[in-house]
Amino acid sequence: MKLTRLSQKEQWESRWSNVRKQRLAFDPKQPLFRETHKLLQNYLPCDSGRRFLEVGAYPGKYLWYFHRYYGYEPWGIEYVESCAEKAKELLRNENVPANIIAKDFFDFSHSDYGDEHGWDVVASFGFVEHFDQPEIAVSRHLEVARPDGYVVVSVPNHAGWNGNIMKVVDKNKWSQHNRMNLPDLVRAFEVTGGNQVLFAGHVGHLGFWNTCLYETAKSKLGALYPLVRAPLSIAEHLGSKIVPNNGLTSPELVVIAQKSTAQ
Repeated sequence: MKLTRLSQKEQWESRWSNVRKQRLAFDPKQPLFRETHKLLQNYLPCDSGRRFLEVGAYPGKYLWYFHRYYGYEPWGIEYVESCAEKAKELLRNENVPANIIAKDFFDFSHSDYGDEHGWDVVASFGFVEHFDQPEIAVSRHLEVARPDGYVVVSVPNHAGWNGNIMKVVDKNKWSQHNRMNLPDLVRAFEVTGGNQVLFAGHVGHLGFWNTCLYETAKSKLGALYPLVRAPLSIAEHLGSKIVPNNGLTSPELVVIAQKSTAQ
């Protein structure tokens, strides 16, 4: 089965070159990450010394997070060379001893990096949705995880209304996503066989940060941007209180699985 990339290296180089500042440290109590933090705490071991790999590692905030809150040995793989170098710099400035591999995730041997069995935890936060065959991308996560290791995959819920908003706001960026739903993501884990899905669900009540709405409004409206930002922020705040997680409005899909010891 052939894997097709829906986004290209040049697009990522261009996108990240326009980002002036990246913050690595973030507070798990913040609304945008609070629910994900609780999920990870519930399902992943908190033993220091475990090897952690983030796929698509730039800018490195999850490497910072797992090193800070779990004591994991942080590794990242990033196929945009300039982003790999920048991630090294950002993490070094935060005193995080991360190992960044500047290679294509689908074209490297994990046995070359210190442990032939793979990593204890492999995770990606916004990666799998950029391929037309998500089961191949998920299978690769499982391949580089050690037997009985954990795999975490988080993708934007573009099968819901966030995807419909992005299609209107930025159709070019919308076309770079496969728009899978939760059953699609779960199926990508199941086709490999023998792995235990520990959690699969819609994460977040209501949010617009995966729609390009804020970026587009800010670039086009300039000084008038707060007039749009304020009501959207109010809607997100109210949504977090009264809207349950669901396939229509939740901004993220998350699956946490444990790899079979037989693989």
